[in-house]
Amino acid sequence: MTLPSILLIGFFLLGLLAREIVNKKICALCVSVSLTWLILLCDYWFYEEGDPIFLGILLGGSAVGGMYYLFSKVSEKYQIFKFPTLLTFFATAYWLIGKQPADMNLAILLLVGLWIVFGGIFVLYAHPRWRAIGQKIIECCKNW
Repeated sequence: MTLPSILLIGFFLLGLLAREIVNKKICALCVSVSLTWLILLCDYWFYEEGDPIFLGILLGGSAVGGMYYLFSKVSEKYQIFKFPTLLTFFATAYWLIGKQPADMNLAILLLVGLWIVFGGIFVLYAHPRWRAIGQKIIECCKNW
């Protein structure tokens, strides 16, 4: 846990410095987490070293943060896709760590099915009955 902590702190400070130098809105926290898991992932892939649990925690944080960032940039009607997007990001993180479960085909099938269901709700959103369902899904993350 020492190396990841040192990397997180160092990249956070570099992110703060870069933010001042380029005068752009850069999230030092996002930069530090992303660069840290990228380095740890390379170490894990190429040298088979590192802590897959810590790596998973960082990837999971990036998955959630990336999902929220992505959906802060799109119209409200696309907010319905938060859940399938998050599960896809989690599955990608799991795959990046190199775990290939025996039921990988089932997991992919479940993700595809989830996207089809949410896509169907999105397409039928114009109909009042489906709009209510879609609105409940969209409102879920807004009113808690």
